[in-house]
Amino acid sequence: MIDSDQHRIIGTAPSCTNIIMTTWCDMETEIAFSNDQKVLQRVIRAHFDNHAFERVLGNSSMLSMGDAVAEILRPVSLLRMASRRDGLGLNISSVPIHEVISGSPAKMDLERFYKIVCAKSKDSPMSPQDVSSIVSKEIRDCQIGSSSICNGHDFVAAVGKIGALATQEKVGAKVLERSLRAAFDCESLRSTALYADVAEWSERNSTKVWVCGQGRD
Repeated sequence: MIDSDQHRIIGTAPSCTNIIMTTWCDMETEIAFSNDQKVLQRVIRAHFDNHAFERVLGNSSMLSMGDAVAEILRPVSLLRMASRRDGLGLNISSVPIHEVISGSPAKMDLERFYKIVCAKSKDSPMSPQDVSSIVSKEIRDCQIGSSSICNGHDFVAAVGKIGALATQEKVGAKVLERSLRAAFDCESLRSTALYADVAEWSERNSTKVWVCGQGRD
């Protein structure tokens, strides 16, 4: 079982019957968007003031909480996808997401983001203007929803920063990732396509992987 990391979307997923990929980009987003985002909601309530979080999140489009966070991160997600698809060699993973989100409602500081990406991408000749043009084109052309292309580490870092902006409570990304996994109960696991995919594989191979749903929740 491996993270899909946008490979499903750009058509570079490995072809093997014994490899099962996450439906979302990785396990963090698989968990966060499971079961109508109930796991994510529990984690946010546990660490932050829920109403203050929603206020800073803004969300004038009335998206779900997780989708609204993913929408803020859309430029990051689109640039990740373009770099992977087109071999641009941009080092996006090293960008500290908490440093490029600010304000209330929260939003990306795109100029700062582009500058950091270029500074971190030593092997790329691209300028911040080049990167800005790529993102603008992807925003214009890409019809895929923000949640479907959102990287889990970016997502968790953004949740932490929005929570800090809302409540002054600083909760690290590692703590939030552990909280997501701890809150991922059997009901939420069973709600995922990943659960069904693994169950189908295990039946096909006459073995058992999951115990959830077998009277041992």
